[in-house]
Amino acid sequence: MRINRELARKLSYIAAYYGRSLNGQIYWLARMEIERFEKEIGPIRLEDLEEYYSGT
Repeated sequence: MRINRELARKLSYIAAYYGRSLNGQIYWLARMEIERFEKEIGPIRLEDLEEYYSGT
């Protein structure tokens, strides 16, 4: 994953504030977004993932 320098630096600052690494912060943000999405839209099923990655 590539992100611009300013965004990476700001995320690193936030991560340090919470005692996380940059990678840990990105992982935490991804988990929170998945949780938010699934509450709002519904669970992401294995079948959904297989369909998405198979291109059908």
